[in-house]
Amino acid sequence: MEGKLKEVNSTQNSKRNPFWMGVIITALLFGILFIIYNYFQDSELKKQKAAQELLERKRAGIIADSLRIVSENTARYNKIVKFINSRDSIRNTLRYTIGSVVYLKPDSVRCVIMDITSDSTLSAYSYVLISNNKTNDPGIIIRNDKLIY
Repeated sequence: MEGKLKEVNSTQNSKRNPFWMGVIITALLFGILFIIYNYFQDSELKKQKAAQELLERKRAGIIADSLRIVSENTARYNKIVKFINSRDSIRNTLRYTIGSVVYLKPDSVRCVIMDITSDSTLSAYSYVLISNNKTNDPGIIIRNDKLIY
């Protein structure tokens, strides 16, 4: 009887082994496929991040380049801006301003200062005056500070 029991157990074991072996092999295959899928998914994400970084660097380069271009375009106006600032600072120290009513020395003609002109060195300046003569025609006169009171 013992021999028959061994045969029955061995046939049952041989019947059970292929099923469990199939389950284990299937689980291993799915595990390997899952690991491979995750590996390729991670590599795809890394490629997308690298492409996005490259795109951001290009955008940053374009912005920096556009700022350089704007800077170069405005740099040519720096001299005139400095000149205007110095001219305006000198105008603040002058005796008369634009819009002041003044009288000319030789004949006491009443005039209004329309503009103040100066040379490129800002050492000499003159007033552009407008006056009404006896015929009520506006006349533009250019005088320096010594001829106005």
